Amino acid sequence: MSFADAGVPRGAAACTVPAVVFHCLTGIISVILRHTFTPHNNTRLTHLCGPADAHLRTIEVALQVSIAHRHEQFKVDGPK
Repeated sequence: MSFADAGVPRGAAACTVPAVVFHCLTGIISVILRHTFTPHNNTRLTHLCGPADAHLRTIEVALQVSIAHRHEQFKVDGPK
């Protein structure tokens, strides 16, 4: 269910965030979160990602996660 289905006003950011949890042999729990920014807004995505995805790389280093994206769909993978 997205926020649009729940009655959030049009133009507000809606998302779908399924989480998948995996257990590693080391006992560390890894979580994969997916998020889609809707409605699609190139300006917002440009500000979030930064030039050549520099902002995303900074977030990855700070939070020790891996971030992948294609258009408005993002996947964050890292330890819980």
